[in-house]
Parts: sequence; C-alpha cells; structure tokens
Amino acid sequence: MAISFFSKARTEALADGIFATVMTILVLSLVVPTITGSMDSAGLEASLYHLLPDLFAYVITFILLGVLWIGHLSSFSHITRVDRRLLWVNLLQLMGVGLIPFSTALLGRYPMQPVAVVIYGVNGLAVTALYSVLWYYPRLKQLTHEEPSPEVTTYRNRIVFVGPIVYSLAVGFAYVSVYVSLALYAAVTVFYIAFGGRYAH
Repeated sequence: MAISFFSKARTEALADGIFATVMTILVLSLVVPTITGSMDSAGLEASLYHLLPDLFAYVITFILLGVLWIGHLSSFSHITRVDRRLLWVNLLQLMGVGLIPFSTALLGRYPMQPVAVVIYGVNGLAVTALYSVLWYYPRLKQLTHEEPSPEVTTYRNRIVFVGPIVYSLAVGFAYVSVYVSLALYAAVTVFYIAFGGRYAH
C-alpha cells in the first residue's frame, strides 16, 4: 500500500501560528494589578509583589516555548516529507503547547499547591517528550534529507532528553517539596538558555 505524504509547508505554518498565538495569550495573561483603597506607592508595590509568582511562571514558560519553537524549526529543516503519523505527533505536541497558558496561569496563581505544580510539570513533560519523538521519528522513517554532522547529531540526541527527565523529576518532587519542583523548572530554563541554542541550525 502506498504511503501518503503531506505538505511540509502547511505543517510548519500551523505550528508557527499556534506558537505565536500561545505566546501572545501568555503575555496577555499578565494583568496589571488593581489597587483598592488609598492610591499610594506602598499599595502598588504590594500588588506587584503578589504578581511575582505569575512573572516567574511567565518567564520560564516563555523561554520553554521559545526553545520548543526553535527546536521545531530545526527538526523540520531536515525533513523533506511528512507522513500521517508525523502529522499526528506534531498535532499532539501542538495540543500540549495550546494547554500551556492554562497550566502557567494555574502555577502562577497557586505556586505552593502541589496539584498546580504537577499539572504544569506534566504539561512540560508532554510537550518536551513529543519534541523528542519529532526529532527521532523522521530519521527512523527516512523522512529527512542530509543529516547534521555526527557531532551535532550526538549532541541533539542527548539534549532532547533533558526536558522530559527534569520535568519528570519535578513532578515526582511536587508532593515532597514544591520548592524543589519550582527550582527544577527554573533550572531547565537556565539550561535551555545556556545550551539549547547550540547547533540550532
């Protein structure tokens, strides 16, 4: 039976649109605080202080989205054909990406609640694990053209597992210490900033 192949350009366009929409929603979720009572600097400072968990969740999540988007571009730059299974893997990852504003808002609102920390971590685990599939599946099914150098391939074969491993650990620690989980979320963000852009092309 002949295998059907689909438009790579339309697949990339859908991903770009969803990433752009989710990033916009993420920014819009940050609400300027409303001060009740006397209008003074102390009241505004207190309101902004209470906004810090939301800002923390926003920063680490926006960087995660940026890394996923760059990784998506990089993966598809080596793909020449898109089959039905790859379409579904891509759609599942984008479904997880679409849920990110919700899990981020939940974490920002309830950063000390284990269930909020778990939902955020499971969301991060899902999208990073599916990104790993997006990296390996096209090579397994020979849907790519020229491959990166062995050095680049080895590096990326290792780095794609960092996200799933760290998010899994963070979910596991959520009911032990939410501080450990939050530290792991921040740590994976720092890792992506330091090393995620290496060999991006």
